[in-house]
Amino acid sequence: MNKKNPKIIKLDEMETASKYIRKKYSIGFWGLGILKLGDINKLRSDLVKDHTESEIISIKASIDTQFEHYKQLTSIITILALIFTMIFTSINTQINFTMKPMDWIYNANQELNKDLNKNMKPDERTGNLIKQTNEMAAEYFKVTKAAFNALQMNIYFIAIFLILIIYTYFGRFRWIVLVKNILEEALKEKKREKDEDERKGKNRNNLRMQRLMK
Repeated sequence: MNKKNPKIIKLDEMETASKYIRKKYSIGFWGLGILKLGDINKLRSDLVKDHTESEIISIKASIDTQFEHYKQLTSIITILALIFTMIFTSINTQINFTMKPMDWIYNANQELNKDLNKNMKPDERTGNLIKQTNEMAAEYFKVTKAAFNALQMNIYFIAIFLILIIYTYFGRFRWIVLVKNILEEALKEKKREKDEDERKGKNRNNLRMQRLMK
């Protein structure tokens, strides 16, 4: 864990517990990922040392809210998957429509050739058909290549966008869960300290009373 930020970070100035902990203790890259075991232990100790039990409870209440919020976001991931499926279906339909005119042109050309080439000599007819076939094949491959390039770009864009969303979501969720667990342990330790102080206080009072009664 890095040294504390020299700027004073006040609890009541932060919107969320996650942001407060990141700013105050300078840990957690944008609230993503995990912490080393040594950092986890130090953060727990610092939370106990720097806050009262009431403050830790307030911080924990905030992180619990964030935790529930991120749990609800799993439904959004499902909705995004459905949207992307619809997008891919739309792209596939668009490509099919792009290919259809080439098939129509080919069929129409075949019908025209029956009339235009019927009076030609066999060699001329063959040469003409080869020329037309080559031209149509070149045009067909040109349209096909453009369609697949467009599809490839769309797939790359959608895949990168989806990967970023999923990475951010799970990285953020993992961070929230980690901080939530650290706060729970810090609160338990703070309560143990409080109980120990109260027990020691009672023992001192009992000793004092015993001395006075002698």
